[in-house]
This record gives sequence, C-alpha cells and structure tokens, in this order.
Amino acid sequence: MSEFTSNSPTAAVDIRTDRRRFTALLVSLPVIATGARAQSKYPEKPITLIVPYGTGTISDIVARQVTNIMTGMLGQPIIVDNKPGGSAQIGSTAVARSSPDGYTLLMAGDHTMCVNPALFSKLTYKTSELTPVAGISMLPQILAVSATLPVNSLADLVALAKAKPGTLNYASPGIGTPAHLLGALLKSEANIDIVHVPYQGGAQLIPDLIEGRVSMMIYPYLPIKAHVDSGKMRALASTTARRVSWMRDVPTFTEAGYPNMSQSPSWVAVYAPAGTPADRIARLSEAFKKALETPEVVAQLAAGGVEVRYRTAGDQQALASGQAPICERLVKMANAKLD
Repeated sequence: MSEFTSNSPTAAVDIRTDRRRFTALLVSLPVIATGARAQSKYPEKPITLIVPYGTGTISDIVARQVTNIMTGMLGQPIIVDNKPGGSAQIGSTAVARSSPDGYTLLMAGDHTMCVNPALFSKLTYKTSELTPVAGISMLPQILAVSATLPVNSLADLVALAKAKPGTLNYASPGIGTPAHLLGALLKSEANIDIVHVPYQGGAQLIPDLIEGRVSMMIYPYLPIKAHVDSGKMRALASTTARRVSWMRDVPTFTEAGYPNMSQSPSWVAVYAPAGTPADRIARLSEAFKKALETPEVVAQLAAGGVEVRYRTAGDQQALASGQAPICERLVKMANAKLD
C-alpha cells in the first residue's frame, strides 16, 4: 500500500479537512494581498498636523518649516492647522479624540505632555490617549535682562538680587508657563528673593522688559534675538547642555554654577492618537527624521534659536516619562495651579 493513500475513514476525513483548509487559504490570499497593498500605500490623502498654539508661535514655526519639505517624502502634503486655547488643551483634545489612522497628528511640547497634567486637576485629554511619533527639537530658554539693569553676568544678577531682596522681578506670559516655572527654579537655586510678574501672553512682556518695568525673564531665543542684538536686552545664560553655534558668547546655566536649570528642557515633538498602527508611526517617524537631516531645515530652525534633535518614538516616550516628575516638582515649587 502506498504511503500516500489510505482506505481508513479517519484518513478520508483528514484529506477532506486539508482540502477545505487549502481552499480557504486560496480564498484569503487576495484579501491578504489587498491589505498589504493598503498598508504600503499610506498615506493616501493629506495629513493634518494640529498645532495647539497660534500662528507665529515657536511650535507653529517649527511645524511649518519641517513639514514644508515632507510632501516629496510621503507623497502627500501635511497641512498645519492651528487650534490655540486652553493651555493647549483644545488642540490636544482634538487629536486625542480623532481616529487613530495616522492622518491626524499633534505638534506637542513638554507643556502639553508634562506640565499640564501637574498644572490642572482635570484635563480635557489624557496623555495616555496620545502616542509619540518622533521628537523634533529642543527649545533653549534664555535668561534675559533689561539693558537698564546694571548687570553683565548671572553672577552679577544674583549679587544684585541678594543686595536688594524683593526689589527685582521676573516676568512670564502667564501662570505655569516655562518662564514662570524656570524663574521659580532660579529663585530657589540661587536663593534669591525675586517677584513673579505674570502677564496675559507675551505681547506686552517684551516691551516692558526693554523699558525696565520688569527686571528679567527666561524666554525662547527667537522673540528676543533682535533686542539682544540691538543691545536693548542682555542674554546672561541659556538652558542648553552646552553652548550652541548661534549663542557662542552666552554661557549655559551649568557653566554659571546652576546645572539644575538645564534639567527641565523644553522640547517639541509629534504625537498621534493612541492606537495608531505601528507601521504608520514608523513611516511618519522616518519621514520626520529625513526632513530634520536636511541642511535647509537645520539652518532655518537654528536661525530661530531651535536645536534640531530627532528622537525615535521610544526615545521621545522615555524623555517625556522622565520629565513628568520634574515638571510636577516645578509646578509645586512655583505654587502654580490653574484649577
């Protein structure tokens, strides 16, 4: 008897079962192939990148400069959509509630993912509803003083503050902003008595610093660059880990003896709704990586005081997770609560 045939009932059943399985496999192959083609075609329509701040803000500028060259990489445009308001809650919530299909993204920052959860007892979104795609940049903060203040270094400033406790102040665009939290941290680290002056946004803050109505602020480089260059302000220190090419003459806080001032960096990253397919996250992350490697983007962002710093989704998750407890301590230190 051949080993390939059998007259037993059991063998006949096995043969019929194998035939059904083979037929089912043949039927499923077109479906599998179609699914694979659909995956490989992503994206098949424009992608929306929501910026939870207004036009002309640092996040908005970064978003537009990076996405301008990504159409060729993805075959589809990325449309920047500004949804400001609610300390970034409006835009962040819109993305968190959107379909996890890779077509709606968020330009998020440390404020969105780390500060807000400590600042608000109730948020309209949960950070767990967002998943990282890629880290984009680090955003140095600069300690700037009015040129009317008789100081030329951080050491001078600390000495003046100690000689005249309670007479110097530091401005911020509002409660819980990086300028507020970093100012409170400097106050603690240097053991100086300086007073916080919160503004409703940054429009009047810079003119008041120039005129000497406020003493100092810790702020991104781009909005103050022209005033530093003109001599109306002095840049005394930066939160960067090391000096950067576009601020060679500005020492870091670490150099000045305050390393903790660089442990709560400001950053910009792209997030997607939780549950977005991993292959789409990977496709997007690689496109952002290539965009950030182009000399054009590096030069444009550096001109605005932004350090290009690509991070994988995993690296970005680690950064945000590690920074969350630091932000919580800063919010408590500054006694900053918005609800």
